[in-house]
Amino acid sequence: MTSRTPTSEVHLAWFGFEDTHSVANDIAWGPDGWLYGAQGSTVSCRVTRPGINPPGAPGQYFEGCMVWRYHPDTREFEIFTEGGGNVFGLEFDTSGRLFSGHNGGGTRGFHYVQNGFYLKQGKSPGKFGPPENPFSFGELPMMPGGNIPHFSHNVIAINGSAMPDDWQGKLLGADLLHRHLVLSERSVRGASFTTRDLAFPVKNSDVAFRPVYMVNAPDGSVLIADFYERYIAHGQHYQSQIDPTSGRIYRLSAKGKQRDTDTRPDKKNRQSTPADSRSPEQVAPTDRRSAPWPTRRCGG
Repeated sequence: MTSRTPTSEVHLAWFGFEDTHSVANDIAWGPDGWLYGAQGSTVSCRVTRPGINPPGAPGQYFEGCMVWRYHPDTREFEIFTEGGGNVFGLEFDTSGRLFSGHNGGGTRGFHYVQNGFYLKQGKSPGKFGPPENPFSFGELPMMPGGNIPHFSHNVIAINGSAMPDDWQGKLLGADLLHRHLVLSERSVRGASFTTRDLAFPVKNSDVAFRPVYMVNAPDGSVLIADFYERYIAHGQHYQSQIDPTSGRIYRLSAKGKQRDTDTRPDKKNRQSTPADSRSPEQVAPTDRRSAPWPTRRCGG
């Protein structure tokens, strides 16, 4: 076997770092083959494409919260939707609908449509100014969910084969301030959704338990990233008063549900094309609903 020298190539540059938690975050494959990313509320960007845009190009400027997308083959970059609170984490459900968390109360997050103009975090006159489009008719709301405390900043749509049957399609939110995960159901409201909290399947009395990120894992379970810090605030972070060695990762799955451990593409007993070599056209609609991992690995 010949060894390969790792190589890297910069596709996008000049995302802003003006704040400690609102920076560009999360990369998610969309069902259309584009890469989607999030930008929080109090940073800006002037995105350029090295090798495409000339040196010194001003880049595509945007201030505040939004969702962007990028096509790695055509190298197109565009703003997908504007607003969305303090956008953190992106999640596509099995129907290709896009969601994110938010660090405000009264909601479990936002549901986005392309070219939408959404409520921006801390809405007040003059904080962010009007939408970029002068002909927009107001701003679309976050998903209402009742009296929800501040905040569930990361949400995923459960679709793993090792998760409970009655959880499928429901939202699981990470609330790092209250040290728990919350399970919520969605109900259609017009062109979007409302949510209703059902249970808190994971709780922890340890004051340092901080669930900051979750993902549907390739084996059908859910992986949970625990930042594990007693203090979760701006000051301790930018002053480097945190322990970079204390983080933990948990696995969550249903009792009696078997995890799919045959996830390596080089396993000889696989009956289908390895997930990382399949195109979006090769993944059937039924696969998209029952096997989200191959769908995401192939980029749609």
